[in-house]
Amino acid sequence: QETDHLGRRSTETMPAKPAAKKEEPPKKEEPPKQFKIFIFELDSYLGKVLGQHVKKHTAEAEQPIICGCIQDPRNRPSWADEIIRTDDLLAIKKALLSSDIIVYDLSTSGREATSALKVLLKYDYAENPEDETEKIMIGVSSLLSWAGNSVPLPAEGADGAPPADAQLPVLTEGSMLEERRPHPNYKSHLTVESLIINKGNVKKDKLKTYVIWSGVLYGCGESVLHSLFKSSWTGSHKSLPVLAGGRNKIPMIHVTDLSGIILAIAQKRPSEFNTFLAVDQSDCTLMQVVTALSSVLQEGEVHACTKDEYLAFMAEQDEPHTHSILLQLNLKMASSRGEALGYGPAGEAWQYRAGIVDGVSRVVDEYRAWRSLQPMRILFFGPPGSGFVRHAAEAGGVVQLARDVTW
Repeated sequence: QETDHLGRRSTETMPAKPAAKKEEPPKKEEPPKQFKIFIFELDSYLGKVLGQHVKKHTAEAEQPIICGCIQDPRNRPSWADEIIRTDDLLAIKKALLSSDIIVYDLSTSGREATSALKVLLKYDYAENPEDETEKIMIGVSSLLSWAGNSVPLPAEGADGAPPADAQLPVLTEGSMLEERRPHPNYKSHLTVESLIINKGNVKKDKLKTYVIWSGVLYGCGESVLHSLFKSSWTGSHKSLPVLAGGRNKIPMIHVTDLSGIILAIAQKRPSEFNTFLAVDQSDCTLMQVVTALSSVLQEGEVHACTKDEYLAFMAEQDEPHTHSILLQLNLKMASSRGEALGYGPAGEAWQYRAGIVDGVSRVVDEYRAWRSLQPMRILFFGPPGSGFVRHAAEAGGVVQLARDVTW
């Protein structure tokens, strides 16, 4: 109550002051959820792209820890968190048992993948109750496991037309899985795949295993098609060779899309299947693929060659014989399980859904970026009548460069 100037108290009361609001303590930001992925060959063609893809495309609330082995110490990736020597078996075992996701390329590391599976199956989860992680192992194989299913090309008709699609049965993961026949030199691939498919899910509550068959890979720094890219870029072959006429159809996939499928399986862990065919939606012949490359990198010239001639070409480029086997396949494949991973016919996860011919310009740009390639530029300068135009033409013919004369 207040008093007036005579000291009398007022009967009116002052309103009470509102209580000060208590400041809520700031919410603590939860640290990102970590998961560990083991990639056996970090410096391989697939390993390089997969590792970078995982780093770029995981959720904001997740933090991947990437570990694995490298074949060449000089090729240590900057994005790798932990490097293990290939001969340090104890360290590899510890890395396997501490990882959530394990990826092996069965085409190059089938024996190591078998050893890794044995380690995971022998691990006694009952003695380690604190380990609540559900591990997932993914074996990435190639079409060498299906080479025996390749359809021989019929004799070329008068018009030189390729065989009709009706002559190529569509192979999928389901009904055709048990009918896959490997190349005679790569029967061991089938053994490793079957082991992972059939034995890997013994401990279903703690371990899940998957096998992915990849179409012929392309993109980024290139692998199977590298000799064609390299000879086009350097100009060593003005006309690119096409093996056996190029009428065969080869299932293919961009290496980035394969990496996306691997990551999608690792994240979604589908229970309804444990095999997957990773192929894009293209339906191109080898001739169309090589012609598209030549059109962007050169003048579009190609020529058919025999197997021996192509092997000689590959020997010049120091390419393995396996690549020529893959380029002779004549198969038509489609995944019946792509919808579950976002890689169906209309899936939005695709980077190169329509294949290499449709996106050849982007693929060539990737090749230049991954290989750090820059065009060679030579300046010929001189006064009129000095002959610099003629010398430029002669030099361009020697080193097979395009001539661009500026007056």
